[in-house]
Amino acid sequence: MGIGEGLKNLRKNKNMTMEQLATDLNNKYPDLMKLTKGKISKWENEKEEPRLSTAKVLAEYFNVKINDLYSEASTTYKDENSITSIYDKLT
Repeated sequence: MGIGEGLKNLRKNKNMTMEQLATDLNNKYPDLMKLTKGKISKWENEKEEPRLSTAKVLAEYFNVKINDLYSEASTTYKDENSITSIYDKLT
């Protein structure tokens, strides 16, 4: 499995468009990359894979392990966060 599905889920969980993600990454990591909406689209549609160094930056940005980018099942969802929060309060 490529990075596409995991990246798309992480981006959507932040309620971001591809353009917003590209802009935010370019602002936060100006020396590392120059991203466009088109590049992110290629990654999400698995037409291209990012370099390992870029994948590391994406993982850092989303505060996940790099493996989570490549695994749809490992992606954290909003409902899962809510359930975890409620569970933590109960224990």
